[in-house]
Amino acid sequence: MDTGELSALKKTYSNLFPNARLTYKQTDDVSYSLSYRRSIGRPSFSQLAPIVGYEDSLHYRTGNPLLKPSFKNSIVLAANFGDFTVQTSYNYTTNPTISVYAHDTGDPNILVNKPQNINHSQEWDLGLEYAASLGQFNVSAYGYLTYSYITYPYLGKETFFRDVYTNLGGNISYRFNRFEVFANTYYNSPYRDGTQKMGYSLNTNAGVSGRFYKNKLYVSIEGEDLFAKSVTPRWTNNYGDTEYWRRNRYDTRGARLTLRYTFNAIRTDFKSKSGNQNVLQRAD
Repeated sequence: MDTGELSALKKTYSNLFPNARLTYKQTDDVSYSLSYRRSIGRPSFSQLAPIVGYEDSLHYRTGNPLLKPSFKNSIVLAANFGDFTVQTSYNYTTNPTISVYAHDTGDPNILVNKPQNINHSQEWDLGLEYAASLGQFNVSAYGYLTYSYITYPYLGKETFFRDVYTNLGGNISYRFNRFEVFANTYYNSPYRDGTQKMGYSLNTNAGVSGRFYKNKLYVSIEGEDLFAKSVTPRWTNNYGDTEYWRRNRYDTRGARLTLRYTFNAIRTDFKSKSGNQNVLQRAD
């Protein structure tokens, strides 16, 4: 019952987050590395706020002010052989946050969707990456095999789920004169995200771009999600004594036209460098 009184919710954390890395360089083209990292995932305000949002008369969603932060311990072993990188990692997460559907305490006919912590989850993966420049061609590709293990209560007992899934992707581009032809794709096989069993997804984009007027004018046209499979066609969520599923039918194909003109050129001796975003986001 809403009494009209305001209450303050305070969350204070004090933890250590070690990060260590050992590297051995055998030759200019061959090197090995071993790293360990501990990180934290704090609940967002929307996950903590006990604000009720009604979907219909029998379903509503709310936050959970009792959520705990999750802690992830990662060990990564990598080997670089010229244009190839072989990598394997192990991740152990305590208090991972999941989205569950549970019966309302006042009315068991009503389902409540809210975030909740479970004890832990584990994940192992093994992957191969390749990146090279071959004349006018630039090519990069990756493939990962992942094994995940998670336990949580379902149908009156603590149930464990084991899943093996793959992530594949690649980028290719070719430059000629002022133009560049490019394409990229990624594929995720069905996998488990917490208590959710996700279907496969496939996203493929292709296009052509050009630079004119001393590279100040950039023009590109790109076809997006050519096979209309970037959104998974299905997912299922089970927890406690409930199972909730959804079937998706989205046509997300489209064309993007980009025009960009740079009035002032910025010159610097520094060059930016970042990780492969397709790899970093391969499980999103």
